[in-house]
Amino acid sequence: QRAVCGSELWSVYTRRYPSKADLRQPEVEFVDGAFRYVADGEVSGEEKVVSESVESLPTTEVEDEFSSSDASPGSVDQAISTPPSTTFCSCEDEEEHITNVKEVCEDETDGVRDMSDISQKSKKKIDTLLPEGPGLTTYASRLEAAPDHAVIAPIKYLATLPSKGVRDTFIDALNWWLEVPEDSLRTIKTIISMLHDSSLILDDIEDDSTLRRGSPAAHMIFGTAQCINAANHIFVMVLAELQKLRSPLKTAILIEELESLFVGQADDLHWKYHVDCPSTEDYMEMIDNKTGGLFRLCVRLLQAESTRTDVLDLDPRPFVRQLSLFFQIRDDYQNLVSDAYAKQKGFAEDLDEGKISLPIILTLQRARTRPEIMGVLKHKQPGPMAIEMKQYIVREMEKCGALESTRELLQGMQEDLIAELRRLEGDFGAKNATLELVLRRLWIS
Repeated sequence: QRAVCGSELWSVYTRRYPSKADLRQPEVEFVDGAFRYVADGEVSGEEKVVSESVESLPTTEVEDEFSSSDASPGSVDQAISTPPSTTFCSCEDEEEHITNVKEVCEDETDGVRDMSDISQKSKKKIDTLLPEGPGLTTYASRLEAAPDHAVIAPIKYLATLPSKGVRDTFIDALNWWLEVPEDSLRTIKTIISMLHDSSLILDDIEDDSTLRRGSPAAHMIFGTAQCINAANHIFVMVLAELQKLRSPLKTAILIEELESLFVGQADDLHWKYHVDCPSTEDYMEMIDNKTGGLFRLCVRLLQAESTRTDVLDLDPRPFVRQLSLFFQIRDDYQNLVSDAYAKQKGFAEDLDEGKISLPIILTLQRARTRPEIMGVLKHKQPGPMAIEMKQYIVREMEKCGALESTRELLQGMQEDLIAELRRLEGDFGAKNATLELVLRRLWIS
């Protein structure tokens, strides 16, 4: 039996790479334990064997040989044995080889251009799903013009629900300081809106929510599987949008803050699933990751795209942390006490979800009825909690002072936010009345 080199067979029947003849490289043979170049006009014994073996086989038999494992141990050992010495080519041969390599590299460069064409085609598909053009300058207008495709239908549905537009106003307020070019500003707004929509869809699924802003949650209409797919597809569109930004830091910023967001969400889901009451400090850290991730992403992208060179070293993280903590704890509080929230999402919807919010944490730390409340949470069935159970838990929150403590904490945070705003105004060298107005609209009296 003879062992036939698979590379030789591959090169004969699958011409992906140039042959040795194409590259004008001398043939090599293995003789008496050493490699050597074949003299001009001489055919190596091994090459002759390979050539005759290949020519005598039809294509189907060659394919069968690739899947066969009948090579003898002796032939395998011989094929992989290491020669004691090696003969190197001369300088002239080396120069000729370098020239040939350059020619091959040029051919490969053409292949890279072809891949670039493929990338452009892929981008066109994404642009079709989220069109661009005259009059389509906002995320909302682009969604409205988007086709009725299943992969984007849940996102288009979310866009029809009432929204106060706080995110765009917040970005515009920050841009008063940062002076980001208009095209980059539009792109950042689109990226933040996309990620926010994705988080809403996934949050409603993970929290078993049936309502979103007073209307059915997206997965109640399009199904859980389709909504998960649509929410994941948003990340593809985000990456496409991200390429429009100029800063070389854009991808690193996105990765860092998305990781924070998912880590925070994991903690939140873990406590809910295991009915585990974290410490107040752990809960604050979760908020800093989950809610703060999107806020920081927004601020850092704006900073990276800013035309002002004097703002790159400014640190907005203390302000962003205060804002994200206030935003989430305010939502925890309003979910339990606000009539407006009750109309949109139902009374104390966080209890329906089994969410471990700050008022729940404070209640479990203080209430003598902790075992009873833990029992209700642990034995809650999927779906809405009975209204009587929710009323019982809210009464216990009021009795132990958890709701009052949460309200006082929020009022203290409001003062801290204004203090941080004044610090930033000093750093940037200008007042920001719009940002202050955005904050004061969220105040708890």
